[in-house]
Amino acid sequence: MPSGLTLAVLLIGVILAPAAGIVGASIVTLSLIALPTMLEAGYRPTVATGSVAAAGTVGIILPPAVMLFFLAGEFGVPLGSMFMATVIPGGLLILCYAAYFMITGAARGAVETMPGDMPETPSAWAWLVVRGLVMPAALIFLVLGSIMMGWATPSQSGAIGAAGGLVLVVINGRFTWPLMRELVMTTAGLSAMVFFIIMAAAVFSYPFRYFGGDTAMADALSALELSRWSMLMLIVGIVFVLGFFIDWIEITVITLPLFLPVLAALDFAAHVDAGPTTALLWMAAVMALVLQTSFLTPPFGFALFFMKGAAPPGITLGDIYRGIIPIVAIQLGMIALVLMMPSLVTWLPEQVYGAIRR
Repeated sequence: MPSGLTLAVLLIGVILAPAAGIVGASIVTLSLIALPTMLEAGYRPTVATGSVAAAGTVGIILPPAVMLFFLAGEFGVPLGSMFMATVIPGGLLILCYAAYFMITGAARGAVETMPGDMPETPSAWAWLVVRGLVMPAALIFLVLGSIMMGWATPSQSGAIGAAGGLVLVVINGRFTWPLMRELVMTTAGLSAMVFFIIMAAAVFSYPFRYFGGDTAMADALSALELSRWSMLMLIVGIVFVLGFFIDWIEITVITLPLFLPVLAALDFAAHVDAGPTTALLWMAAVMALVLQTSFLTPPFGFALFFMKGAAPPGITLGDIYRGIIPIVAIQLGMIALVLMMPSLVTWLPEQVYGAIRR
């Protein structure tokens, strides 16, 4: 079918990104696996890199993405509701990506052919599906379900995911002690990095607040005498521009706390047709979409440089930049849609958990 490989990459990315946990891991993995295959199949570099960028970053807003843990804590909303809030926007993004690639593929007249090294027997196909799709998806649903059903805390569900991932490695026959050592070292390094950033942010924020910095920031924004929508768009714009230069963790733990008193004071209860906590949930989902877009925005879009480092030699940074233009445009359109239609965020949490109360 037209652009069949791009659709396959999207599907793999949706499954891989939450399991990988960080955007770098999913982008690098998809680049190593998909880009050579797509280039060999005749895809233009801009199309191939665009599909990898879309697939590698959409999972960062789908549960149980690490970013959602941070945003739920900063905005003071239930973690389960935060997880559910981004499911519909994330699903719509995937559909928009798929529609874009299918339409452009049909315009090029490209129809995929099956590669010659696919499994030949039904049993081989069944094992491929179970090993490559069913088991990873089941692990993700187990991690999510343990949180949603109240069976485990987020930390405990993380342990479930880690143990399940190790079991999958053993089942696939890829477990080695050097791999285990690399796994432990990488986990320790990433955990230390995250905690060091949080500690450094606390060291910065406590003196800042002690000397009235947060009050001064809120007073400065209030002195602008903007309407609630203008104020919200100003803060969203600042976060979006900051995403050009710094990572989402620093934005979430350093910048957003400065804006939270102002955001909490904005009265969007009527717009979301619910209470103030639901309005904060809607704002948190908007921020998640904005931060997701920041992974792809030059000059320092982290996903772009991860992709360049793992891409075949023939792909230039210019190809990657041109390939992400329609992807970023789709993401900006989704942010605008969520701003206009908060029910895209609030409907599913209300169906699963009922009305959100403090």
